[in-house]
Amino acid sequence: MKRQTPLLMAAIAGFATPPALARVPGMSCTEPALPASKPETSEAIAVFSKTASAYQNCLMSYVDARKRDAKAYGDAANKAVNAWHAFVRTTNRLNSK
Repeated sequence: MKRQTPLLMAAIAGFATPPALARVPGMSCTEPALPASKPETSEAIAVFSKTASAYQNCLMSYVDARKRDAKAYGDAANKAVNAWHAFVRTTNRLNSK
């Protein structure tokens, strides 16, 4: 078994320290009030439908933004893993000389 270098051990120790977690932005969508009874006029139905659609659009925008955030964090994590793999390959190549 090859002796591991102090540099390699320091790098491994650095990966063991978790990064500070970012706070997830809160949702700012306002749920529309439900009417006390079923809207019966076309105007009341249109108003409720418009507020419900606005609420749905707000929620979907929030979800889409969180999905973009998740992808960005995943991409950053993959980049870090790839950097680690490249480092280990280089270290192994140097240790095999």
